Amino acid sequence: MSRAVKQPVGQKRLTNIAVVRYKTHGLRFEIACYKNKVFDWRQGSEQDLDEVLQTEQVFVNVSKGVMAKEKDLRKAFGKNFTMEEVCKEILKKGELQVSDRERALQLDSRLRDVASIIVEKCVDSNTRRPFPHALVERALKDPKIRFIPDNRKSAKQQMLDVVPRLQKQGVLSIERARMRVQLTVFAEEMRSEVLARLGSEPLRTACQVEREEASPSGSDGTYQCTWVMQIEPGSFRAIDSIARGEKGTGNAGRLEVLDLAVHGDQGRAAEQMAEGAARGMEAVRIDDGVSCVPDDKPPQPERAEAPALVGRFKCNTCQVAFDDKKEHREHFKSDWHRINLKRKSKKEPPLSREECEAIALMESTASSDLNDFAF
Repeated sequence: MSRAVKQPVGQKRLTNIAVVRYKTHGLRFEIACYKNKVFDWRQGSEQDLDEVLQTEQVFVNVSKGVMAKEKDLRKAFGKNFTMEEVCKEILKKGELQVSDRERALQLDSRLRDVASIIVEKCVDSNTRRPFPHALVERALKDPKIRFIPDNRKSAKQQMLDVVPRLQKQGVLSIERARMRVQLTVFAEEMRSEVLARLGSEPLRTACQVEREEASPSGSDGTYQCTWVMQIEPGSFRAIDSIARGEKGTGNAGRLEVLDLAVHGDQGRAAEQMAEGAARGMEAVRIDDGVSCVPDDKPPQPERAEAPALVGRFKCNTCQVAFDDKKEHREHFKSDWHRINLKRKSKKEPPLSREECEAIALMESTASSDLNDFAF
């Protein structure tokens, strides 16, 4: 009876990893990293290199286990190199090799980021209100737009590139939301110059003055004139040049940004507050708008302090804490966090999980109803 010969079984080592590849001086180098840690290290949230690298060895091919030769490392990184410095250089400049599924998830996440910035920075040109998040995502996926997310570019830069395409193709009646700024000048002769500049093109159409306040010159010669206005983001530099003074007059004025994106509801609330102030009443903001009440209103009860969050992992936006790290990560992808993040940008209090899920359901239903005429 012949004895069976045992053959070595092929093994795949260094699996379930993220490979960072770097090409320089005609050579290729690779390092093996933990998944999801490369982005944390590049963003600065992870400082410990041991938490990023599976091994400090530098490879020519990680999947085959071929290590880089020392003479090649000297040629590419200098004679006095250290493995830690080489790994940091590859992490900084190398290209992350990911699977098709991971790449699809990253591109989908970047598309949601671009859609979130569009919702925040743009409005419907007809209603002056922001678009629903789901409607913007569907517009970005429209074949007419041909928008392909790019992880190498920032979400804001991609937003600036895709908004003109949305306007040109007519997929959405979209435009950039106006900014609210306050321009103040301290010289009386500057007032006529500012009015002339604001009344000339292109600032006449790009700026909308909400109110103007001027204080007469006092005994000490002080003068101040203030304009609160809504401007298009592209005209900010022109308004800033007025504040700085173009004739070497020094500190002729001051420009302050009050709101980066003015939506329709915010504009209506500001108008109601201004009307209330003109009638000698104090404007008090409530959840669904602005109401004007007399100055001698009864004292309001103090708002109770928020309870302390109990848990290792906290979300200050939603005022909730978790003990499980995975549950904490999943929370940031939920509609609960997304909706409260938008409310936080508008300085509104956070909502509970059930309320956010109801709002998300209403948004999805509204976007499906608009499908017949939006595209």
